[in-house]
Amino acid sequence: MPPQATLALTEDRRRCTGESHQALSALLEDDGQPLPVPSARRPEQAMLEAAVFLACCTIGGVCEHPLGIVQVRPDEDQLVLRLAAEPYVTHRWAEFLLPRLNDYDEFSSPQDWVIGVPGLRYRRGRGGICLYRPGMPASILLTGFNPHWWDRVVNRLVPDYDLLQPKSDWTPAERAAYAAAVASPCDPPSIYSPLLRRIRATAGPGPINSTDAWHAVGGDVRLETTDGPPCPLHDRYCTP
Repeated sequence: MPPQATLALTEDRRRCTGESHQALSALLEDDGQPLPVPSARRPEQAMLEAAVFLACCTIGGVCEHPLGIVQVRPDEDQLVLRLAAEPYVTHRWAEFLLPRLNDYDEFSSPQDWVIGVPGLRYRRGRGGICLYRPGMPASILLTGFNPHWWDRVVNRLVPDYDLLQPKSDWTPAERAAYAAAVASPCDPPSIYSPLLRRIRATAGPGPINSTDAWHAVGGDVRLETTDGPPCPLHDRYCTP
């Protein structure tokens, strides 16, 4: 197949993930079809990706890369995210993701009992920081930065936030928050997991790119990008 033709077959995926054509060309089949972005195979993987996206989209604009993500490498059973090699990006990810108990009363929703991603733990993985939930077949590998940065950030956050990271298992509050999220129709992983896997498609040419998503009145999911690609409706709020 001519090189120009293979470029076209990887174009959409490259725009969505930031992967290189050289890396993707080895994955092309002989059927001449464009290379798709794979979906998470297991529901636990999709749930983890959705929870991570919803926690990180509140970070706001930190650099030219949306949520600080330079590149995504999606696989059916794992997601690899290459973050910008900036200490402040690493700090924001750790601060917004790692769980800690929130002040709540008996009448509040279980989803409000935990700040961050309920059940999320981390360990040093090959090439970066591996995010996972104990007892679940799901993980996200963070790469692109010095893992020592992550450790230093966590050491600073522990005394201030009383992080749950040292605990090897889920706390009761985390289990309740997770169960409430699974039962909620408002944050479906069928939307947010694919969005995280295509986050680079929301990046524009500006120096600050921010991506956020939420439910509007009526139940529609709204996507907002700052300095992102132009919306065909000439409206900054685009419904996927």
